[in-house]
Amino acid sequence: DAPGSGRDGPAPDAARSRPRWRSWLWRGLLTGAMVALILWQVPPGEVLSTLLLLDGRWLAVAVLITVVVNVLKPWRWLWILRAAAPGATYLQALGSLLVAASARLVIPGKAGEYGRVVTLRALSLKSALGLTTVDLLLEMYTGLLCALPAAFVFGGLGAGLVVTAVTGVVVAACHWPDRVLRVAARLLRSARLREQAVAVQQVMGQLSRGTLARAIGLTLLLHGIRFVQLAALIVGLDALPTLHAWLCLPLIQLADAFPITVA
Repeated sequence: DAPGSGRDGPAPDAARSRPRWRSWLWRGLLTGAMVALILWQVPPGEVLSTLLLLDGRWLAVAVLITVVVNVLKPWRWLWILRAAAPGATYLQALGSLLVAASARLVIPGKAGEYGRVVTLRALSLKSALGLTTVDLLLEMYTGLLCALPAAFVFGGLGAGLVVTAVTGVVVAACHWPDRVLRVAARLLRSARLREQAVAVQQVMGQLSRGTLARAIGLTLLLHGIRFVQLAALIVGLDALPTLHAWLCLPLIQLADAFPITVA
């Protein structure tokens, strides 16, 4: 008999589910704490009064930009998706991203992003997991690159170097996931991260350099469009932002690339 298969040994499914539920519990508590902190620091009444002050024309521009982002983003996902599913279409990529967007509203952390695999029935779970992880790594990769100047300005040399080091790790995880993610999995003793490392490595082996370069370029463009959107909202409030305020925009965008729901 295999170890642990006897009467006294824990059931394998139960052993796996306990750490997973503990992880979900911590994510839920973190999300709840973030929401409570925001409501404490920024009362809903003040948010509503700010919205009423916003120039409707600039609000319309911001809404239009949201539509533009949602039209462009599926192209990056489609390029990555076709590494494992050559017959994938733009509408399939768009549909899976919309499912993920809905899941993010109710599932703590970035785990909602993995909801897109529900629509990708033609792919194995491992391939879908790897494809999604590559897409999220690209978001973090480019977000860190854009935020590097702000990290030095606001945090000084020490914080800037820390962000530079983190950027290097994420870049390495994109290009050599088998090495970086496997090391992280050993340090964190995470079986899930180990599975992701294997899945990402398979996907990266199928992605051409040209496809990866296009995906990075489009992601940088998307960041730029989002900066314009935030700037439109600031201008719509008739505010007079300083250089420091503009430098904050990449930090706001960077926060959205990490596994915190209320970026």
